[in-house]
Amino acid sequence: MLVNLKIWTPDGDVLQTDIENQEDLVRELRATGQKYCCRASDLDYQVGDGIRVVGDPTTNDRSIEASGLTTADETL
Repeated sequence: MLVNLKIWTPDGDVLQTDIENQEDLVRELRATGQKYCCRASDLDYQVGDGIRVVGDPTTNDRSIEASGLTTADETL
């Protein structure tokens, strides 16, 4: 099942795409972080109608909140 992902960039723009699982979430956040020269964990994002997760520059990419999304193995 696809869900909408919103990512707020450091410039204040909102990017939207559809994702299927946790791996898609991490991949999109990392790609956006690379594009804007920041870490994935620095970005604000929202999955579906969930709460907006606020980026934290003191954390690392392993702390990305992905609860409620399936893993890639579960979508097969």
